[in-house]
Amino acid sequence: MTVIAVAGGNGKLGLAIVEALVATGEHQVLILTRDASNMEAKAGVQLIAVNYDDVRELTSVLEANGIEMVICTTNLISSFEPELNLIQAAERSSCT
Repeated sequence: MTVIAVAGGNGKLGLAIVEALVATGEHQVLILTRDASNMEAKAGVQLIAVNYDDVRELTSVLEANGIEMVICTTNLISSFEPELNLIQAAERSSCT
């Protein structure tokens, strides 16, 4: 069973991807989000709060949860930096 994290998995596109992955029953799916404190898990999926500005923290989260694949659906409002940091973290992670 592949462990897949969907960054931005609470948004419209992200949630559609999460629900499709969950429906297959073939993957463990997690949602990476900036703030999990006020949110309920959607589609029965665990939310993990992350700081997209901290590559070390992102790397630690990926490794601690055994995340093998990351799908990014975050909003590109002002900068590509969060997505670039997530790519760096995935490259540094031993399991992703």
